[in-house]
Amino acid sequence: MQKGIYKIPFGITEKGFAMSEEYGLSIDEVANKLAYDPDTGIFTWIVPVSRNVCAGSVAGCDKATRIGKDGQKISYRYIRINGASIPAAKLAWALYYGEWPKTRICFRDNDTLNLRIGNLYESNGLKVKGNPPESRAAYLKAHREAYPV
Repeated sequence: MQKGIYKIPFGITEKGFAMSEEYGLSIDEVANKLAYDPDTGIFTWIVPVSRNVCAGSVAGCDKATRIGKDGQKISYRYIRINGASIPAAKLAWALYYGEWPKTRICFRDNDTLNLRIGNLYESNGLKVKGNPPESRAAYLKAHREAYPV
């Protein structure tokens, strides 16, 4: 096992609070370090976390930029706590609802940097973005019309 990497099971610990299996952090630990404003979606540090990061400063950085299907750049905000880089959307969900999200967090307006709580929702696991996918029969009919034999 590498130094500093510990697997902590999800659920109630001996201290009595839920921990994230993925990051080994309790919501109480996060709440003691970060303040989240659900109206603006901005995270601020409650305590100084390093020499360069003071209490009251905006937390996190935008990274994991990729190109979307429409050709535009998509960035995600991450916040580093206790050596773990955690997506800010998951932290927003955890701090607002008091539990770690069970599934993926999605954005209603497709703006991944808009972390207002009204813009976040838990995915149901289906890949429905924009228009719902057509049925197989409709797809096959359109394909036969486009490419007749």
